Amino acid sequence: MIGMLALSWMLACDGETDLVDPWLVEDIDLGDPLASGTGYVFDTPQSAWFAAEHVVPDLTWVWPASNLPLYLWTEVLMGENVSDQGTCPYVTASGGSQVWKSGCRSQDGYDWDGTFTEDEDYEDGWTTYSYLFALEVASEVDNRAFDRIALSGEVVYTDGDDEALVRASQANLTLEASGYWSRGFEDELEAAWSGLVLTGRWEGTMVDGTEVVLIDARVDLGELGGFHVTGSVSGDGCLVEPAGEIVLAGAQQARLVFEGQERCDGCAEYYLDGERQANVCRVL
Repeated sequence: MIGMLALSWMLACDGETDLVDPWLVEDIDLGDPLASGTGYVFDTPQSAWFAAEHVVPDLTWVWPASNLPLYLWTEVLMGENVSDQGTCPYVTASGGSQVWKSGCRSQDGYDWDGTFTEDEDYEDGWTTYSYLFALEVASEVDNRAFDRIALSGEVVYTDGDDEALVRASQANLTLEASGYWSRGFEDELEAAWSGLVLTGRWEGTMVDGTEVVLIDARVDLGELGGFHVTGSVSGDGCLVEPAGEIVLAGAQQARLVFEGQERCDGCAEYYLDGERQANVCRVL
């Protein structure tokens, strides 16, 4: 998919340097990368935090790679005023696979087209869920919840055994939500989700009793542009920020250093093109 997070270097006994892959879950071929990851402008400290909310676990979304598309599917599209349970869409099941099929109009006037497929597999203590989207739902009725939502691509989520692997996701998908966030006066989210694209990897491993999450992804936030994010964060007991740091490379390079339990103030040190800036903080 995309270039991996910088590999770890180790000095072998014979003096030769070897590359060590930091990922536990094998890289999955999810097709040609959909996200370009370029052009996002870090014009304010808050713009860096906004970008980070779409990639760093627990800033806004518990696990962004899976939560973003599944939020639209579960909380929005499958709502009783958008879908008709059991008929639009309707579901077929075979083994560990379920497919929601559409090509219908719901009673409340939402036009459905396409499919959503969920597969489940269990092996060696890990459960893997694959979510494959090829779906579009639109409406022009009065008092609609949104104008159009489209999901395409795939997310693979692995639920680990909590001994070495806690959880992991690999994603290559596009989601579009037009006229959804604007109804709540969330104009920045409306612009970002007009064409939100994720291509990358997230993996949480257990290190000395703490989950450490590696991130390597390219993200496009609609008309706001895209960025490439790398880094690692961990949850150390602070509920308002993790510990660790990430680098976001868009039109400029931004670096966020989260201090976790050390300060636990919901803020991060912010560097733009290597220069220290004012701290950036969570908006309450």
